[in-house]
Order: sequence, then C-alpha cells, then structure tokens
Amino acid sequence: MITMTNEQLSTYKPTGHDTVAIPANNPHVRALADAFEMMFAGKSEARELAEKRIPKNLSVEHFDGKIYNARELILSEGIANTPLIQTQYLNTVMEGAQYVRCARNMLRSESMTKGNTLRLPFAGSATGIAPEVPEGAPYRNSNGTYAYRDFTIKKYGEVAPITDEMISDSLYNTMAMEVAMLGQHIENALNYEAIGVIVQNAGRSLDTMNVAANQGIKAIAKAKLELVTRARTGGGFQPDSMIATTDFNSVLEQEMLLTNYWGGQSIITGGTPSVLGLAYGLHNGTINSATYGATWSYQTDGDTGAIVYNRQSAGAYVLREDVTIEDFREPIQDLTTSKARIRFGVNYGIANAACRIIY
Repeated sequence: MITMTNEQLSTYKPTGHDTVAIPANNPHVRALADAFEMMFAGKSEARELAEKRIPKNLSVEHFDGKIYNARELILSEGIANTPLIQTQYLNTVMEGAQYVRCARNMLRSESMTKGNTLRLPFAGSATGIAPEVPEGAPYRNSNGTYAYRDFTIKKYGEVAPITDEMISDSLYNTMAMEVAMLGQHIENALNYEAIGVIVQNAGRSLDTMNVAANQGIKAIAKAKLELVTRARTGGGFQPDSMIATTDFNSVLEQEMLLTNYWGGQSIITGGTPSVLGLAYGLHNGTINSATYGATWSYQTDGDTGAIVYNRQSAGAYVLREDVTIEDFREPIQDLTTSKARIRFGVNYGIANAACRIIY
C-alpha cells in the first residue's frame, strides 16, 4: 500500500486543454492524474515528472512483497511496472466514495467470508421483564422475542468511462475524476439498496400534514415517540439513529436558536451533531423503494424526508466483498476496461423499529 501524508501530496497541473479542475481536497485524484501522465509520457519526460512530483520519502509495496522507495522504483522500472497505478486507482475510488458515504456509517453491518446467503436474527422490543424467582424455585426461560431475515449476496459494479481518445488527448485529470466518480457510484449502490429496504418496510410513519409547525425538531421528537410507545402493538424500540434527505436537513438548519437546536449546533461545531440523541446521516440520492423511492425528498405534501430507527433491529447490510478493482493487472492495456465492484446483501429486520417522517 502507498503511504502518503498531507505534506507529500502531489500537485498535478492539468494540461492546457484539459479544463476539468481537481479540488484541493482530493489528494488521491491528483496523485492518480500524476500517475497517468507519467505512465503515458516518454522515458525522459516520465523521469522528469517522477523527480518533480513523487515525494522523496514515499514508499510502496512491490509485487514481491518488499517495501521500496516509490521514486527510485519508478525511475528504475517505469511506473507501469510497479503497483503504484493499481494502488492509487483503488485509493481514488475510495476517496470518491467518501463523499456519499451514508449506509456504511449509519446501518448495522455484518460480514461473511464464504457462501452467498446468510440468516440474521433481529431482537424484538426492549420491554421484556425478568420475573421474581422465589427461593428454591426454578428459573423461567427468557421470554425475549426474535425475528430472522435472510440475506442474499449480489454483485454491483461499473467500468470507469476512460476511452482511448481521452488517453490520446492527454486528459489525465478528467480520467482521474472519472475514477473518483466510479467510487461514488459503487458506494451509492449500497445506499440505494440498504436505505431503501428499511424505508420501504418501516412499520411506523409520522405525517406532519404539510404543517410547518409540525416539522423539523418536533417531527423527529414525535417519530422517536412512535418507536418507544405502543409496546402492546409492536413498539418498545429505543431510537438511536436517523437518516435524512438534504431537504429535511435544510428545515433543521433553519431552526437557528443558539441553544440545543440543530441549526445553532451546526454553526457552533461546524459539523454534523447528533439530533435529539440520534446519530445523524444524510442521503439525498435515490433509494430502492417501490412505494417511497420517487418521493424520497422533503418539498411537497406526501414526500418522505427522513427515517428514524433502532440500528440493531431496523435492518442491516451484509458485506461479502468490499470494493475491489478487477481486470487491471496491466495498467496500460487494461485502463479502458478496468472495473470496480462490491458484493453485499440487504434486508430489513423488525418493521416497527423504524419510522418514516412524511411532509
């Protein structure tokens, strides 16, 4: 693996006719653009580029398993004969994915190392009570309730749209940005499936009836109550997490009182604080929900703007293989056909452990 600190970052300067700008906070995209340029440059030019753009103390693990100085290795063997391109390609895919990461951080996750199906248990409501045990009396078996769901592993993947014409025209920063976008698409596949299945199967809904006074913080508080109460009708779940659309998030950020309100905390911390004790995530992409996918927004009456849930019981994703790069052993020959993929399965758990918030 390549190790790189902020002080070692590449400073790729695009060619005059390549107008796609690489943001300053995308170090792996910039480093991949450097690597592409070195790979297709002439020998003397590639050597000059390596000396200018590869940090002196950058190390890389070679195909033989040993650690080498990256610059010396590139100068002696050429970058296409080192693992630098493949490693930086994967790093760039993962860097692109981080900007849309939601389900990976916000939902229960499990993993498996073989097979393509898995059965998971989901705990019922947290309202059970252990009975008194008189002296000498036997203990009663626990009356805890569980449900199970089956998970089927599926593969999701895509090819980065890098063409021979892009290579011929030296559009190296454009090519690197396409690889980062590939990472976003792979991560969004997980968001699309995992968030969608929970939204679709949530057993509770809170409709704010298109009334502004019922929205924002008040809607979240009432959705929490929906999960906790009504134990006799399948409730009794402790809400601990929430995923919202950016439209719903905008409503929260307009509550600007500098107390414990969402907008004030966002300003004070400069980040994303918890909301009423709930871990908070944002996803404004599409979701795989036959009923609510087209209305995963928060702009008009009937839109679904958020989901409040208990993380251990509402649902999960099972990761069989994390992001992997395929068909990229020979960087020059394989660049236009290399693929990124991920394998996972999703399902909901207990329906009443999740509550939708409706506009």
